[in-house]
Amino acid sequence: FARCVLVVEGATEKVSLPLLFRALGHDLNRLGLSVVEVGGKTKLPLFASVCAALKIPFVVPADHDVRKVDASLSEARQGDRREKNTKHERWNADIEKACPADALFWMKPDFETECGLPHAEAEKIDRALERFSAAMMTDVPDVLRPVIAKVLELAQ
Repeated sequence: FARCVLVVEGATEKVSLPLLFRALGHDLNRLGLSVVEVGGKTKLPLFASVCAALKIPFVVPADHDVRKVDASLSEARQGDRREKNTKHERWNADIEKACPADALFWMKPDFETECGLPHAEAEKIDRALERFSAAMMTDVPDVLRPVIAKVLELAQ
């Protein structure tokens, strides 16, 4: 299957990460590495468990998604944010249980913010392609360098 799997939430990561590896001089296919998009945060524990059961090394860059509750918002919007945070905290705990601590990398608050990409579904993949297709070493976001380094370490 792969020497190491990069388990990611969605298409933005699936598109961006191979381009960022390439910017650092690494070809995922040549190295026998796979980027597996799982279709959302809540599915990360399942895929981590499958990789662990198959004894395939894996790395998970996951959106933390817990955000500060802005006091300037209406009570209803603050309540909405608190409710979302509670869900994300529960899902984050499930992810932490399924992943070795050294294989889990939290993107705070999320991958798109860390990479300077829009959050709108209709735009983020196109913007990721635009931003990273011709990326060079200096264009790789600092937060992703340890993720890439861990994948390369596990693939050896």
